[in-house]
Amino acid sequence: MKDRIKRLISRHPAVMDALIWALPAILIGLALRVIFLAYHPLAYWGSDSESYFSFAYRLLHEGILSIPEKRRYVYPLLLLPVSVLPGSVLGWLAIFQHAMGLLTLLPLAYAIRKIFAAWKCWIVPLTVIYAGMPIVLWYEHELLGEAFFFATLIWAFAAWVAWVSRIERKDPAPDVWWIFLACLALCVLTKPAARFFWPGLVIGIVYVRAWRFLRWPQWTGLGALIVAMLTMGDGKQAARLLYSSAFPLTVLESSRHADLKADVAALVRANRARLDYYYYEDNDAKNLLRRGYRTGNYPAWQALEKNGGDKGLSRAMRDLALEAIFAYPVEFIYIGVQRAVSSINWTIFKIRRYEQGDYMKNFGPDFADRVEDKDAKKLGMIASVFDVEPGQASSLAEYQRRVEPAGREVPAKWMNQYVAWATSLGVFVAEPFENGFRRTLWQMTPTLLGWFLVAGCLLALALPQFRATLGVWVILAVGYALTVYLVGSSNPRFFAAAWPPLLLALAVPLDVALQLAPRVFRRRASPEKYRAG
Repeated sequence: MKDRIKRLISRHPAVMDALIWALPAILIGLALRVIFLAYHPLAYWGSDSESYFSFAYRLLHEGILSIPEKRRYVYPLLLLPVSVLPGSVLGWLAIFQHAMGLLTLLPLAYAIRKIFAAWKCWIVPLTVIYAGMPIVLWYEHELLGEAFFFATLIWAFAAWVAWVSRIERKDPAPDVWWIFLACLALCVLTKPAARFFWPGLVIGIVYVRAWRFLRWPQWTGLGALIVAMLTMGDGKQAARLLYSSAFPLTVLESSRHADLKADVAALVRANRARLDYYYYEDNDAKNLLRRGYRTGNYPAWQALEKNGGDKGLSRAMRDLALEAIFAYPVEFIYIGVQRAVSSINWTIFKIRRYEQGDYMKNFGPDFADRVEDKDAKKLGMIASVFDVEPGQASSLAEYQRRVEPAGREVPAKWMNQYVAWATSLGVFVAEPFENGFRRTLWQMTPTLLGWFLVAGCLLALALPQFRATLGVWVILAVGYALTVYLVGSSNPRFFAAAWPPLLLALAVPLDVALQLAPRVFRRRASPEKYRAG
């Protein structure tokens, strides 16, 4: 047995180092999650949870095999085995997703071990920071695809690092490539937003000259994944989100869909006049396009919905968005950059979600609407996921008892203090909204930590020891963060997927300094030798 362990360690030293050095982060992360679960035992059921859970619910209760068009593919399927366990689906899901988050620290530790020369200095602090990031911890606690999305991306990152490390030694490593592709597939097929990773990934494949090592089976697998990715997403939602972003750029002067433009012209002009603040003031446009035109003076929009239905609305929104983007491409990119930069600070995340009572404050009104509408199907789904008896399915008090157990004030207080402290550390730019003052993009200047992050990203791209591993994933992360906000509003959860490689980039300047320090000291100790050389 000892010989077998020795052989395993000698064959995979980086894996064994990752297992050992990730332990502090796993223990700290476990403590945080146990405290959170102590007063918040059920995963959060939010506005998007229903569309994820409906596949499992309909299959088990109605015998219907159907994934909503808005959700593809992996996460709804993963909810099926959780749904057949005894007890509350939300209780089991919270445990499973938190366990998945802890396991994900292992590939993150492995990536650090392989990338940095002074990895022993960074592996514990970086993994501890990620284990305790409030936004990551929260999304492990919600019935939403984000936690699995984040986790599979980190596994893909680690597998890429392993593959590049092998091919740098002229080893094609097809087995490692397939591990990378499998992890990437799980990520890409969880959320349509993963398509924004592809530009960075293509750059990485070109940079490492992957055609030297990949053969037709690997290229076929990559192509199949791209095809599968193209089947994801809801076209109607995509058109609405795209036009929400381009809304203030609507070309009012053209005749295309002139009647629709006339209805919204006043709001378009108001938003365009405050384009510098649109990242924070886009709610009116979003609400209007999300069925808000049904009330108020929007006759052309109402007529289009009546006569053209969802397809007609989607086609019109897509037309209006593309016309605006082609007319004002720089301004459109500016809106995306605004949103990305305004979402980078950890303080943007709503830490009140950790407070006792906030769950019911959000769940209660939505539940009351279901009861008032006598929506038996959705009430049944909610009762199922909470494991509430059918006879108590309309009792809000029963849900509150399960969601907020009595006598848990101490862990709640401690957790909220920790979350407030942890989020306050992650300030990379001047706060977008501070003491009633809203900043423009140009006023969101980087803090010292922000400049450190910029320096780390640039060094990861410039230095050959980082370029093929971390550098490629910095491109992937930054490219994703900039493009996802072209169709998504200022929401920190969109940025959260970019943090694993960006966290590692923070250590690059320090790692470089440690590598240069011995040379500097030697040069100072022997100046004549270096001058002679």
